Amino acid sequence: MNYQETSQLVNVAQGREPADVYIENGKLLCVYSGEILEGYNLAIRGSRVAYIGSSRDMVGSGTMVIDAGGQYLSPGYIDAHGHVDLIANPLAVSRAVIPRGTTAILSDTHEMGGALGSDGIKFMLEITENLPLKYYFALTVANPPHPEIEGGDCISEQDFLDFLSHPRVLAVSEITAWKRLTELDGPLLAKIANASSRGKRVEGHSSGCSLEKLNALVDAGITSCHESVTVEDVLMRLRLGIYTMLRHGSIRKELETLAPCFTSNESPDTGRVILTPDWMSPQDIKNNGYMDYVIKEAIRNGIPTIKAYQTATINPAVYLGLDMEIGGIAPGRFADILFIERLEEPAPARVMVNGRMMAEKGGLLENIPGRCPTIGPHGWRTGRPRKFGAQPGEFRVAASRRGTGEETVPALHILNDTITTIKDVTLEESGGFLEPRRGDVLKISMVGPLGGFVTVFLTGFGSFSGALATSIAHDHHSPYVLGRDESDMALAFNRVMEMGGGYTLAEGGKIVAQCPLSVGGVMSHRDIPELAGELDNLENHLGKLGCTLEKPMVTLGFISFSGLPTARITPKGLYNVKSGQIVYPRP
Repeated sequence: MNYQETSQLVNVAQGREPADVYIENGKLLCVYSGEILEGYNLAIRGSRVAYIGSSRDMVGSGTMVIDAGGQYLSPGYIDAHGHVDLIANPLAVSRAVIPRGTTAILSDTHEMGGALGSDGIKFMLEITENLPLKYYFALTVANPPHPEIEGGDCISEQDFLDFLSHPRVLAVSEITAWKRLTELDGPLLAKIANASSRGKRVEGHSSGCSLEKLNALVDAGITSCHESVTVEDVLMRLRLGIYTMLRHGSIRKELETLAPCFTSNESPDTGRVILTPDWMSPQDIKNNGYMDYVIKEAIRNGIPTIKAYQTATINPAVYLGLDMEIGGIAPGRFADILFIERLEEPAPARVMVNGRMMAEKGGLLENIPGRCPTIGPHGWRTGRPRKFGAQPGEFRVAASRRGTGEETVPALHILNDTITTIKDVTLEESGGFLEPRRGDVLKISMVGPLGGFVTVFLTGFGSFSGALATSIAHDHHSPYVLGRDESDMALAFNRVMEMGGGYTLAEGGKIVAQCPLSVGGVMSHRDIPELAGELDNLENHLGKLGCTLEKPMVTLGFISFSGLPTARITPKGLYNVKSGQIVYPRP
């Protein structure tokens, strides 16, 4: 704030100047003290709260007086670990989640950074400037996780340092390849040290860490982690001073398991506990909401009501160093205020952002203008995207020896939504090539480092009769296609490239469903309702063609994510994450 803004707030608080807005007859949810305060009214000047109390001295003839009618007044919700550069774009997310009470998001930049390099991060900063929803960012680093396999860092060291100077870059995004820290990756540690010296947070992704390894990660600069899957995981992180995020969204739902940590008589202090969806699909945003959904689930699973609200408001604000701006209703803070009928139902009746009423009864009162512009994939990394169409013959896999009749090879096997492993499969050999003609064995072909394809085999997707191509492949986003019929595979892949990215499903020589992601190949330009419809249609067709996955879109994105065990498809082939070796094609 400048002097003029400060002096206006001071004068309003003392009744020397009129407030712009005065809210009375509300029940104030004070997340600072953990109380519900009655008889406390709010005076707002411009975009900020000027006064909390019973005085009406600042109510003038031009003051808008709002009767809260006994509703609870809560600060706007904050997601401190979002991913708004994946599938849905920030404008679409803003339009959908503000009416549900989310008013600030710290977003990762892995996806647009991985897809477009520095241009993708610049795009995210520019497209979110001056939106009513406050967007902050965590700067991607160690992306992709294994550069020797997946290609070099998506942004240069100089660009990394330059982006750190941006006022809305508050953190370094989650470091999925945490072994690079424990094994003393010098350049990576230097980047983290630089960010830490500037007061930036460093997001962790410490899945599977022992206490000893976790200590080392904290030494390296990690400040948070969202990968707790047991109560002991939560306690271990809290005891080491790590801000511990409880995840409950479209990828993983952990609250039923983790909530007991905070419901017993000996529950730990929750000051460093934060709720996050860790990404919500467009369908889930449309059907369930966003941070309001996570708070509701926390309460349903036994976390005390006020603590649940604190973990989605003041706690993330303190973590991000924004608690003098957002996260609570207090003098000097932005007037991001939710009007709530019942605290057990966190979806608000009305939403005020920056002192202006933005939404009511689940709909926007003020339009958020603009359409997210398309930005095509370009070749910052060799081989992405291809400059030419795919031909069916490119997906053939040569047998190691001709005339054997069959051959056993390692395949990528899907265990669940996010975890994969290696499974040996026996394939027919015909004319010197291996063919997956029976069961659920498919081919999966990814664009390689020189622009050609590397093809391995896949099981666990179902007895799938079509071909599916996509440009979503965490974190490097090298396009790939899976299927059995090589002509359908070429058709689907070429259509994805023509669209500028997205998902395409082909079967019997025809495109049967598609979802364009024309913003960097990783985001749609459409709003949430339309996008959710396209994805539902795609998933329905996948099921009809034999896909048995519960969350196919999630699995398809993570099938390449080398930050999780045990095996992944990469631009160089089937990669064993634990051993660090390409196991197929055999060297």
